[in-house]
Amino acid sequence: MPYLLHSGEPKGVFLDDYHYLFKVNPHFKAWLLITQVAHCWLLVDGVSKPKLWFYSPIDYWHSIDPLPDSFWLKEFELFHLKEANDIKKWLFQLDKKHTGYIGESIDLAKELGISAVNINRKSVLDYFHFHRAYKTNYELSCLQQAQKMAIAGHHAASEAFCQGASEFDINVSYLQATGQRDIDVPYSNIIALNENCSVLHYTKLKYQPPKNIYSFLIDASAE
Repeated sequence: MPYLLHSGEPKGVFLDDYHYLFKVNPHFKAWLLITQVAHCWLLVDGVSKPKLWFYSPIDYWHSIDPLPDSFWLKEFELFHLKEANDIKKWLFQLDKKHTGYIGESIDLAKELGISAVNINRKSVLDYFHFHRAYKTNYELSCLQQAQKMAIAGHHAASEAFCQGASEFDINVSYLQATGQRDIDVPYSNIIALNENCSVLHYTKLKYQPPKNIYSFLIDASAE
């Protein structure tokens, strides 16, 4: 059965003109080096070359990613998606009743004509989730590079802590050392001092250091 993997859609803030931080569908990211572009689609059937629809509109409001031009592109058929809704035209001839969908835009999948039973089918997701635990040499290399970045950040955070910095400033030191922004890291950094260390997912980051510093907890990584 062919499967459509959707990179995802940005979620708008209620009654405002900007979006929440976009996080790509992990199953889409497992196939491609595309991690920050919404409205992209991948069609795989296990027989023909996978088809990639890459979203790159004409837009002066936002910074737009150009069509990819990299070593991995030879493994895919590339199509330019100038408007997000144009995917409906591209998929017009696809037998959508016998096509699966993996992604979070359930209403969009139904609008495209995907049968509800084939949207995020549990048996398929379970299979993918199990095999994601097995890392390729490429994935292991990525993990090693991320760890090197994180180690530099942990050393910088330790130095800032020893100098009496606040939670906020310790986090800034970590990000500077890793060369990442708050929106780039895999998850919100946990930087906690004193009693805040007892909160399992503490992410408030106080701007002023406590009068007396007794303990320091850090849980941070890199992408």
